[in-house]
Amino acid sequence: MKNNKGFTVIETLISLLICAIILSFLIPNLVREYYYITDMENQIEMKEVLYEEILNNSSDSTYFIRDNYEVKITESYAYIKNINTGDYIEYKK
Repeated sequence: MKNNKGFTVIETLISLLICAIILSFLIPNLVREYYYITDMENQIEMKEVLYEEILNNSSDSTYFIRDNYEVKITESYAYIKNINTGDYIEYKK
């Protein structure tokens, strides 16, 4: 009677190959999603700053720099630009 306990070398190598193939597809997607999430967080932060400044500034026209954002607000137009990245959001009333 044969005693077959454990895996053979071939079975172990095949399972490692399958895991490597799965990880080769998974890791690039995770990195892409991380960049997408950070981009969305930056846009949300810019919108929050812009809406806060729209509510706080009731004058006709305002231009100033807050932290690393350039903000311009007029009666019919609002604009915010991230000085570091160059991203911007426009809001037309």
